[in-house]
Amino acid sequence: MKNKTFIALFTALLAVVLVLSGCSAFSGPAAPAGDGGTLALTVKGVGAGGRTIMPELTYKATITPAGDDAVAIDKTLVAGVNIIKLEPGTYGIVVKAYNGEVLVAQGSKTGVVVTAEAAASAEITLTAETLTGKGTFAWDLSLFSDAEVAAIAIFKLTDVDLDTFEFFDEFEDADELIAIAGKDEIPVTDPTTLVEKGFVDSIELDAEEYLVYFFVQNDAEEDDPTVWSEVLRIYAGLKSSYQPSFENIFGGEGKELEDLIIAAIAEGDYDITAPELTAIGVAGVSAGNINDIKTNIGLILAAAGNEAPEDLDGLKELVDAALVMAGAVGVDPASPIKDTEIADLAANDSDVDVDWDDWDEPDYEVTITVGAYEFTVSILPIAEPEFLESLEIAQVVPVYRFALPSGETYGNYKAIKITVKDADPTANIRFVRLMGNYSASDFAWNAGSGVLVADFNSGKNAEFIYDDIGAGAITAAGGAADTWYTLTFRLVGNSPNGSFVAANKPADSATGPFYFGVGVPGNDNSIKTELIKNITMVHKADPKKNVVLDELDFFGFAGYPIATSLGLSSRSVVANDDYDDPASVTLQLDLTKFLDDGTVLNGSAHLDATTEVGKLIAEFTKGNSRACVEIGETQVTQIMAAKSLKIYVDASSTDTTSNFRYHLGNPVPSGGWNGSASFGGAPFYSVIYGGKAVGFQGDPNHIAANFGYFILQYQGGDVADGEDPVTVTIKSIKIKLIN
Repeated sequence: MKNKTFIALFTALLAVVLVLSGCSAFSGPAAPAGDGGTLALTVKGVGAGGRTIMPELTYKATITPAGDDAVAIDKTLVAGVNIIKLEPGTYGIVVKAYNGEVLVAQGSKTGVVVTAEAAASAEITLTAETLTGKGTFAWDLSLFSDAEVAAIAIFKLTDVDLDTFEFFDEFEDADELIAIAGKDEIPVTDPTTLVEKGFVDSIELDAEEYLVYFFVQNDAEEDDPTVWSEVLRIYAGLKSSYQPSFENIFGGEGKELEDLIIAAIAEGDYDITAPELTAIGVAGVSAGNINDIKTNIGLILAAAGNEAPEDLDGLKELVDAALVMAGAVGVDPASPIKDTEIADLAANDSDVDVDWDDWDEPDYEVTITVGAYEFTVSILPIAEPEFLESLEIAQVVPVYRFALPSGETYGNYKAIKITVKDADPTANIRFVRLMGNYSASDFAWNAGSGVLVADFNSGKNAEFIYDDIGAGAITAAGGAADTWYTLTFRLVGNSPNGSFVAANKPADSATGPFYFGVGVPGNDNSIKTELIKNITMVHKADPKKNVVLDELDFFGFAGYPIATSLGLSSRSVVANDDYDDPASVTLQLDLTKFLDDGTVLNGSAHLDATTEVGKLIAEFTKGNSRACVEIGETQVTQIMAAKSLKIYVDASSTDTTSNFRYHLGNPVPSGGWNGSASFGGAPFYSVIYGGKAVGFQGDPNHIAANFGYFILQYQGGDVADGEDPVTVTIKSIKIKLIN
């Protein structure tokens, strides 16, 4: 199926005045009973839904009866035939085509006679306004985002002789040559003449008529290119947008191609391409997975009871079966949605059933039925990561950094998933969106809140709304009070904001790292509190290559950096009490047991400290003063017996620039008092945030007295008289013991 090239030249639309759909003569309906009349008005001319790329138009008519006291009638029309009820009489009609408020074309007709006896008909041909200045040509070629080579060649229509034009001979003579993918494979003598753009992008052009050629090649070495053309009309100050479908590229060849593919598979020829399958309406195929699909089709059809498809529906089921076979290689046994996750691998809505009855060591084999196809595959158990984050967010989302495995690229991934728990998941929702892809340079340090922020007020908001799935996705995912539910944000087939900037979607060949914001923030200035885990960038074909966050190495937000939103928001890695690890134990300290004010701590005066429900509030006024929380005797014994420690502190500070550090120790002696190594000597959030591995000091410090307190030390300067103290609010301290 490889050597099939589709070239479609649409030259019939190149007249100066293009005809809108509709007949030139109209044998209209009989006139209605009564005194009224009927006019069948056919609008012809500019922008009639033919193959011309041009600004989106609205057609407005002013219909004026004859006579000095006549009152004009305003109507909104469509391109083609419009049935209008009018009183009998003679009319003058003016039709104007607008893009927004800009007049693009107009036409008129006088002496139109309407009677009560028969339907009248009239035609008005629109003439375009003068083309002057510059406008924008915008395209969305995401349909071909898996192509290894993609280019656009733009020719001024006045320079093209359609009788002798040969695209491949005159390619380099284009007025604009645009490289979208595979720049080095595009057949030009001088690659510097190529303008590099994205699959969803735009370019500014002089207001004029053009012939535009599109060139895509799925596999640069094996596949013939797909080439087609469209007429483009540019108006000053307006945007002419284009998003192709396979139907308007390949026209009537779709059924022929469908029959060829089905016949080839029946004969054991699985050498099909992703564009060919996509052309006939089969979803889920790409350059990245077509080889796996072809291999799995062979394996599935070789299994007993499975027969080659006879029609398009059967072919879709077979491709879905191949997709499920490729993707169903690992699952979390405890996941309540593991069947749904496997069923989601089917891109064409085929019915999927998984039989887990014999799923056990050593093979972990299951039988899967996809539509009419049944096969056996091994699905290994994959435990969820320990990583768990506590969020309090209003009008901001936490941003996560995704680093891909070696050899993987962005185009190999299809989604980002998160698992969320909230006391009231459907209340107080600002939005449910995937924000990104940001770059590290998009973030600036916000000293007031001590975090990195991609500021919504500086072009980091709508321009980065990658996928807006809406609050309804929470209900659809089974979101209920204090119950884990999973949200899926699409990297392909996504729903971006209308202002999304195409450059913010990484190229399929990009290797990252990638920065995406995700979460469910509260509305306006009202905090929404939630837990989030299983933050996963999902591979299209191999779950073993999923990027599953098991630690946090980037502490940033995307949102509004004002005190009433970012100032209320926080994020903290917390111990995952549900994490099933028999080799670990997590201890939680009692925040009500802390050293009283005035205690001498190695020569530095202690802070003032108070407790609220669930909080320890510490106010530091002296440099090197310490907050000390007691560790119980039994906990000390457990800590000393552990092989290593990981400490989680959920806290916030009014001082985000001065250094802090913490350790386990004895606050009283003047030396030899640390049981653990210190962690920190850095600004607050870089010290506190995340689960921190802390080592032991060893002998002679490895004694019970040196593990009696968790000690947080403020290393900033003394607070001046009359100034507010440095206030640290501690919500929890957990110590994980690795045994």
